[in-house]
Amino acid sequence: MKQLSLYAPPFPASSRRWFGVDLLPEPRPGELREGMFNWSVPFLSCLACSVLFVAMLLLYFIPLRYLVLIWGVNKFTKKLRNPYTIDNNEILNFLKRVPTDVQKVQYSALRAPTSQIPPRRKK
Repeated sequence: MKQLSLYAPPFPASSRRWFGVDLLPEPRPGELREGMFNWSVPFLSCLACSVLFVAMLLLYFIPLRYLVLIWGVNKFTKKLRNPYTIDNNEILNFLKRVPTDVQKVQYSALRAPTSQIPPRRKK
């Protein structure tokens, strides 16, 4: 069970909760990954497929133990190389760009239906 705090910031700390009230429903587990591969946003889906293809080629030509070694050295020496960087998660940022099912329905409701607008006649 979630524990609600009595302190509420004057401005929303995130776009999902404000004063303890959910502004947007939380996406269900797997919904963002599902939306990424059903081509609802073609650019993001194409980018994800190309990243998977490059990862497949990389794993084919370079052994996994070397990739894990490079990743570990990078992870543990990142603060030594540049101590003032701000940590970010590129995968999470990528998944946040994929719209949820609720957002797609809201966007389709906002668009004007083009089939009901009669074409204008030239005189």
